[in-house]
Amino acid sequence: MSETQPTTDVADLLSTMQRILREQRRRVVDEQQALGAFRKRVANVSVNEIRSRDESMLTTSIDTDLVAVRDVHEETVMSVPHYPEDYNETYAENVRTEFGPDVAMLLTKGSAIGPGIKRALVRKASECRQQRADFIETIDVEGRSLSEVRDQLPPIADELETIAEHDYSETGFGELDAYRTRLHAPRNQCYFSDVFFTDA
Repeated sequence: MSETQPTTDVADLLSTMQRILREQRRRVVDEQQALGAFRKRVANVSVNEIRSRDESMLTTSIDTDLVAVRDVHEETVMSVPHYPEDYNETYAENVRTEFGPDVAMLLTKGSAIGPGIKRALVRKASECRQQRADFIETIDVEGRSLSEVRDQLPPIADELETIAEHDYSETGFGELDAYRTRLHAPRNQCYFSDVFFTDA
């Protein structure tokens, strides 16, 4: 094993974890922005304006307000780049996931969207957007923690590797006690000490 292998392994692992966090953050930001766009488009257009604008789209008995809201949802929330990979849900499934069964029932089984339903939909969209904002904050905290760990773990990994590779067959008590002290030093330094180290 090369002398740089432990440090390289740890650095590669932390780099992978940071890359995954960055990708997750980008996806959550996309969803937050999509929900904001959905909320704005629904809130800024009155029910009557939606009906008159989309009257030509009415091909069934379904009210055009519902058609318009579905179009907006598909053009925003369901159009984030990672949607097929992370969700792959139908419209009915996704509005249930995002807004709950009651709103989903009104959007998929109802006959029209009144002012009360629209207010509930805007409120639910705001709540979902805030949930993404909270998740982004959590990801940022994790990212800062990983950055701190990235400075701590490589030298600790090297130290543990040195201790592990030592031949203890002819080591005296005093030297063993010194190695025991060296082994406890990384525990005090390591961010994940409670996970990786236990008392003998």
